[in-house]
Amino acid sequence: MKVRTNRIYPYPVLSETTDNFIDNKFDSDIVLEYDSETAYITISIELHDKAILSLIKSGKVGLICHIECSVTKFRQSYDIPTDKMDGYQIEIPLMYLNESIEAMCMLMAKEEILFIDDNLNELYKDELITYPKYSTIGYTDTDEYLINKVMNTNGDIPPIIQIVQSQDDKEVTYDCTNTFIYVYVPKAIHEYYYDLTGDFIRTKQVETNITVLTEIINNIKHGADYSGCGWYQVLEDKLKFLGYENGFDEVREKDIESIVVAQQSLGYPFEDSFKELVESKERGA
Repeated sequence: MKVRTNRIYPYPVLSETTDNFIDNKFDSDIVLEYDSETAYITISIELHDKAILSLIKSGKVGLICHIECSVTKFRQSYDIPTDKMDGYQIEIPLMYLNESIEAMCMLMAKEEILFIDDNLNELYKDELITYPKYSTIGYTDTDEYLINKVMNTNGDIPPIIQIVQSQDDKEVTYDCTNTFIYVYVPKAIHEYYYDLTGDFIRTKQVETNITVLTEIINNIKHGADYSGCGWYQVLEDKLKFLGYENGFDEVREKDIESIVVAQQSLGYPFEDSFKELVESKERGA
């Protein structure tokens, strides 16, 4: 995502890597914090050019923060409100990010702009500049921020499985090639699942997660490579927490049964599931 500083633009660009502006201060201070579920990215902007600031405040120029993760392929741009330039926070589910992220801020023309500025250098001074719509008219350096996903001390991990309604009337399928593991269930099952929001949590894990996780772990044992998926590192960290020092490699070498590893990863949900059912029966539910 790094901007090529040797790129030639047909108009002046505000950046500390160029000399198009006499006072070319355009910088971002980005602070990354995160817990077990969410990354909190706080952005503060320093920009001195009065004419550019006026265009931002009038809505003709957008101040944008672009964030991406090369591991999970996450790419997203966020508009920074004019009144939040001194501290704007973005929240991103941690499952979308892994290992590191890159972030930079840009100025984008939201419409064609005719521009004149006494802060421009001699090449452009007193000239009427045209910025085409959607053109990049400024950028900061690209900074990299590391993410070390840590679990809670009790080994809890962020949810890595998402239940999604499918178009099929009968079959339950899954896709584990993305940031999350997506389990696709028929409409009726989907409605039952969300009718029980907050209830029978462990029972639902047994019904939907165990089978899928068992098959995925079995695929990994037989050579499937999901290391580029967001959920993979979270699950491997869980295995290391459980005592598998080399993660999936150790599971493969010791040929641990996939269903056993799946149960361990989810904290042995079967017993909890039966407790939920017994308690429900005792309540007469």
